[in-house]
Amino acid sequence: MKGLSILLFFCLIAALAIATPSVQKYQFKWKTSPVYLNSDVALIRDDNDNYWRTGDGGITWNIIKTGNDPVKAYHMILDNFDKNLVLLLQSTSINGGQTKLFVSQDQGKTFVIASYSGPLSRLLPSPKQSRYLLAHSGSKMVLSTDFGISWKDISGGKALYKAGLVLPPYWDPVSGGIFAVLDKFENSLPWLTFTNDTGKSFTKLVSNVIEINSTPQFTYLGVSDAKNVGQSFLYVRSNTQPVNNNQMGFLECSFPFGNDVIANEFRIIDDTDGAIWMGVVLYSLNKNANRYGNIYVSNDRGNVYTLSKENVAFLGDSFDFSPLFGVPGSFLANVVVNTGVDSSQPLLTQSWITYDNGGRWNRLTAPNDTETDTCTNCYLNVHGLSAFTDFTRGYGPFYTIENGPGLIVATGTIKPALSTQPKTDRIKTFLSRDNGLNWSTIYKTGTIYEFGAYGSLLVMADCVTGDTNELLYSFDQGKTVKTVQMPGAYDIINIVTDPQNANTKFIILAQDSNDVATVLSLDISGADLPPACTDNDYLDFQSTCLLGEQITYSVVAPGKSCVITTKPEASAVTICNCTVDDFECDIGYTETGNDTSTLVCALTGNTNSSSTKTDCDNGAKEYTVTRGFRKVAGSKCQGGVENQYKPSTLMCPGTASQKKSKGWIAAVVILILVALLGGAGFFLYKNPDKLELIKKKIGISKETKYSFIGIKPNSLADDEFGIEDDDAQILNDNDLQDDDNF
Repeated sequence: MKGLSILLFFCLIAALAIATPSVQKYQFKWKTSPVYLNSDVALIRDDNDNYWRTGDGGITWNIIKTGNDPVKAYHMILDNFDKNLVLLLQSTSINGGQTKLFVSQDQGKTFVIASYSGPLSRLLPSPKQSRYLLAHSGSKMVLSTDFGISWKDISGGKALYKAGLVLPPYWDPVSGGIFAVLDKFENSLPWLTFTNDTGKSFTKLVSNVIEINSTPQFTYLGVSDAKNVGQSFLYVRSNTQPVNNNQMGFLECSFPFGNDVIANEFRIIDDTDGAIWMGVVLYSLNKNANRYGNIYVSNDRGNVYTLSKENVAFLGDSFDFSPLFGVPGSFLANVVVNTGVDSSQPLLTQSWITYDNGGRWNRLTAPNDTETDTCTNCYLNVHGLSAFTDFTRGYGPFYTIENGPGLIVATGTIKPALSTQPKTDRIKTFLSRDNGLNWSTIYKTGTIYEFGAYGSLLVMADCVTGDTNELLYSFDQGKTVKTVQMPGAYDIINIVTDPQNANTKFIILAQDSNDVATVLSLDISGADLPPACTDNDYLDFQSTCLLGEQITYSVVAPGKSCVITTKPEASAVTICNCTVDDFECDIGYTETGNDTSTLVCALTGNTNSSSTKTDCDNGAKEYTVTRGFRKVAGSKCQGGVENQYKPSTLMCPGTASQKKSKGWIAAVVILILVALLGGAGFFLYKNPDKLELIKKKIGISKETKYSFIGIKPNSLADDEFGIEDDDAQILNDNDLQDDDNF
């Protein structure tokens, strides 16, 4: 009997151990966020530029060595096709002018060492062929076909153009050829050129190019105006459906600025859904103008822009404007409502959401579980990206994941507006299960967070009240929140899991009380997990027609506690007839009238319309003449009212027409933020030097996290909000004097 009691005691201890999530601390200091190769394998760089590897989702770590020496490197490159291939790049300053490369073919378990006799910059894996890498060494363009083991000069005796820094070459995602800006290619001018034979021959495309950047969807050029010194234009080329002209699809962009407005920077916020969303800071005599900007959206070619949202917060080098990836056309923006205040005063912002590529915008409704009876004109306002570039804040932004349909988590307050200097005791954590229609309060303070198990697991940590000694987790979308103790009190900088958000294991990047970087792991896989979700735990709901598609999704029913074990997929997609919501006013036109069943667009008179023959100038055989409307970029609708709103198509005349002015910028700066909207890296926003390093390597590194992605269910039609753009809450001076309003 005594032996049986002892056995039962040890069984109970074992059961309790299994039922408790485990947290471990590791003795190295993180410098960058981990980069996942798959759901279990990740690499991370420490403060000595050594790399560490985990093969079990962050539970155990080993330093990477070649022989007995730790691998020191400053950059990592992954192949686009073979996920076993990893390249670590070491600075030339360590090796007396040589570049050392560490190449692995087994996901970082072992490495071979290669070298290059000179610097290597901006290494880009090919979008078409495994093991191919493009880079530049000074003004030379170089190519590797064996993933960095050997390199050859493909410059053809020509030099890359240098505008302060050398402009790097880029792959053409369509053909697999290479775009390169070559210095003095013709008439002593820098030309954008194209080669499809690795540098044996070059075709000239656009002259006077002084800036180039690229994403998988579009390639961007800054082009100097030869007639007006110091003025520049923006050219764009769709990489998915390039137009057929004599410049390989590059088109000059048209903006509704008029000819007297100076745009100092173009910031590409998102271009993943068929249109380009661009933030433009329009500097003027307004002393506050550098704290907000306007958001413009393009047509499907990327060259014609209309204004979508004015006065969007632009703080700490970030626009508070983000896509909800997963359903095309969904975005969230924080709009400044006190633009006239002194620059030393906090801004007040209101959160707005759109589901039709900016055609209509609505406020976020306050949660039903919050007392709002005494609050007039109160809505939910949430923090955006700019909260992380401000060291005094650091609150979690609105965040969703592609594999968690309908889920959005955010921090904010329920007031007429949200201050950039809020009272911290008012900040709470909110969650929406239906992509923004309804919200609930899930935690009493502001937190940072991450989803696991395809959205059925939510992990959080307090980010408002100071260092915390516990982590929080929930398997029922915040209805029930459990705690797990850490081995000390930490400032949690980031919570990271695999890019698919499939894991129940998490890597915690933190700082201790002495601000020393610390790595911890959280393993919930051995805890008291709820059962796997079955068909009875799901419900189907159907979206309204969004960008010409009606999509049916399967999601976990509210209140169900279960673990999703397979990636969610849309169960049905139907193409819709075109309606007025699939069209918007073209450039140079403004919507008039309030009839939601008809789109009426009037010519503004102070901007150039897009009814020009510029496509003919670029070698096209036909051109379009606007009727004042254009189809919303990305819309897949067919039939319906399409013939009523689509432009007329005419044949190009025998001679090209004179180009019209498109509005100009003082000095083009193309900053692509798209690549910063995925992956993992909350720390970047609290470490601007790291953020700038990543920005310089767009197209290579994707180390940030809060990617603001989500799915829009059927219940989110605009008419269900009962709110239109005209219902925007305008705050007067008396409102601003009462800090109870924000």
